[in-house]
Amino acid sequence: MDEQRFRLGGRGVLMFAIAAGFPVIAHGAPAARVEFAIGNPTAQGSNGQSRPLTRGAEVGQGDTIDTGDGRVQLRFVDGAFVSLQPRSQFRIDEFRYNGRPDGNEKGFFSLLKGGLRTITGLVGRINKNAYQVNTAVATIGIRGTEYTINYGNSVSGSVGEGEIKVCNGGGCLNVMNGESYYVANADVRPQLADKKVDLPPQQPQNSPATLVQGENRDASGDPVSFILSGPQTVNLAYNKPGPSQRNDPAIPAVFDSSGALRSFDLGGGAITWSGPVYEQGNDGVIAWGRWAGGVTGGAASISLTTDSLHYVAGLPVGTSMPTGTAVGTYALIGGTTPTRTTDGAAGALDAASLTAYFGANASVEAAVKVSFTDPTTGVARTFGATGTGSISGELFSGFGGGCSFSCSFSGSGGNSLSFDGFFAGANARRAGMAYEIGSGSDTLRGAAALTRTNLP
Repeated sequence: MDEQRFRLGGRGVLMFAIAAGFPVIAHGAPAARVEFAIGNPTAQGSNGQSRPLTRGAEVGQGDTIDTGDGRVQLRFVDGAFVSLQPRSQFRIDEFRYNGRPDGNEKGFFSLLKGGLRTITGLVGRINKNAYQVNTAVATIGIRGTEYTINYGNSVSGSVGEGEIKVCNGGGCLNVMNGESYYVANADVRPQLADKKVDLPPQQPQNSPATLVQGENRDASGDPVSFILSGPQTVNLAYNKPGPSQRNDPAIPAVFDSSGALRSFDLGGGAITWSGPVYEQGNDGVIAWGRWAGGVTGGAASISLTTDSLHYVAGLPVGTSMPTGTAVGTYALIGGTTPTRTTDGAAGALDAASLTAYFGANASVEAAVKVSFTDPTTGVARTFGATGTGSISGELFSGFGGGCSFSCSFSGSGGNSLSFDGFFAGANARRAGMAYEIGSGSDTLRGAAALTRTNLP
């Protein structure tokens, strides 16, 4: 890793050197657009005039963003994302970018209060020493792709992916993936924290969040801050009409600006989709959705007029794949609406879970539960089953049967489950699987995205 440069500002203010989180643009052009806004956030320009921020609004040099009691997600021009938490103020101090890296890029920012979460953009990866975020407590140089800052009288945060370096007048601290940090003030050396620092800050109690299939929300009900977009190399699992359930490692794929999968290439040319993507979800590590209502283009023409192509795709694990006796437990974070294989009639994904035994054991245990009401007869059924399988590299597959939940099913073939999936992200922090479950003519297929609940 290249060492980052840090500097002390006037009046003892230390800088956050953000090496990948914030791109810069030429003066007068928008730095970013608002991808998501709730509450009544505002932006105050350098002229002192304030304006409301809604989805699609532009922000640029000199703007101070105040989230109030709401939230704002910004998408910068290079694909970077910044999510601002409630009661946060974030100022865009200076931009300079000519549309391509030429050594003159510059981006200076101030986190005046509150919290943010950021994920790497292309420009920041090219020039890691051109960006700073100012607070009065500490300096952070980024070496990874995702981390958080929570700033009040002190500074704290966590690293989701990669590594950061936290420095102030007391010294420096390297913080790795999965670790948290705490800085009491500008003169006390940063230190690791035993407890993960979560964003957002504590809020008034509301009713429990409800998981919505395909909605971009995390397990606590908060809007997801980052998405996969543009060309990516992903692990993929999918179901499509006909006997075609499969998983593939490290394939080229393209996502649009909203995070929906638009093409993937299994080696024979790209399969493309220009139609609507249903139940779309994307958290920056794993994405899912359902193509339906047309015919695919590119290398293969797949008719999706009466049925669907269900997909789940995630970033490869790479060298951080768990080994030895590690065990991963996974819980459902989202998925597609399951559809019946005979006519495409829709059901509901009620539950899914996975346990992975890594290393020499190389095996998985999966459970899926779906409900379905026949649109012709009005008969409601629930299908639930467990299965076991094996792990090969970053992929897994298996099958099984038996009712693992309170359920009933029709037909004489028994209740069966088959699944193909993959692991995604650092330390296999996500898993995705395409599945078929049911009995005889009442077999349904879908895709599910899961998050690891016991990260080391």
